[in-house]
Amino acid sequence: MGKSRVEAAQTRERIVETASTVFRQNGIHQTGIAELMSAAGLTHGGFYKHFVSKDELIAEASALALRQAAQRLAPGGDGAPADLEALAWTYLRLEDAAHAGGGCLFAAVGSELVRSAPATRQVASEGFERLVQVFARRMGAVPAPEATRRARIALSIMIGALTMSRIVTDPGVARTLLDDAVEAVKQLA
Repeated sequence: MGKSRVEAAQTRERIVETASTVFRQNGIHQTGIAELMSAAGLTHGGFYKHFVSKDELIAEASALALRQAAQRLAPGGDGAPADLEALAWTYLRLEDAAHAGGGCLFAAVGSELVRSAPATRQVASEGFERLVQVFARRMGAVPAPEATRRARIALSIMIGALTMSRIVTDPGVARTLLDDAVEAVKQLA
């Protein structure tokens, strides 16, 4: 007996959720379909019942990661930080540096997104701009165009700092990178 549409939709959602985490943790191109499906508790053969290609899944998994980030950081959200410094610390949580699977998509797989399909790059671009607007809304009395410019700079600083904090082997240097990024972002407010 075949799966109902509801079950198929739930299975597809589980695959996307798993991919969102596994891609960030292990890398997009390092993660094969068989490994991904196994992580989702499914067989490799079922993948093409849900997706036309791995590129389609990459785009959907990226979109999910970016929606989750925006929701976590958005003003008015449960426990969302009220000021720019708190927002920066929320974004740069040290545990995100150690556990890429739950952290920033850009810091985890940004270099792979550059070489992804146009649909994935579009998703990433739109997600970046949504995050920019989350940060721009924390710029206080700064006029909108300038707040957006500063928010792009702030987000770029944080992505770079988070990326480098994952690369360096000295935990003290990693911590300093994150501390310094927050200080730089505070100067933009």
